[in-house]
Amino acid sequence: MTESSHNPPPDEPQTDPVDLDQTDPGRHYFLPVTVSGFVFCVTLLMWCVASIGDPAAPLNQLMNRHGATIIFIETGIVAFLCVLAMTLDRRATLKKQRELADQRKLNSPTATSKAE
Repeated sequence: MTESSHNPPPDEPQTDPVDLDQTDPGRHYFLPVTVSGFVFCVTLLMWCVASIGDPAAPLNQLMNRHGATIIFIETGIVAFLCVLAMTLDRRATLKKQRELADQRKLNSPTATSKAE
């Protein structure tokens, strides 16, 4: 019997697959951080390799002249996107927590008995 065809016994609770978009609504804020971080790493590697490559190559000339400026600009972009993503994620988390707390208040037995 393979692992994928294993059915849990009837006394074990069945769990549904987790929908990450529903459980963590702020996770899509970090995609720009990932992309800009990747671009930053590639640029940093290009800058390092430019110092040992052929000085006449156009890419090496660009990186030797403007590499530090490009790195500083990309560092600022990555830092800005990180702070923005964390702020938006925190706001989305707090909003979701408030909504859940409001739902619990509405569904609590004391709330229904006070309404009657």
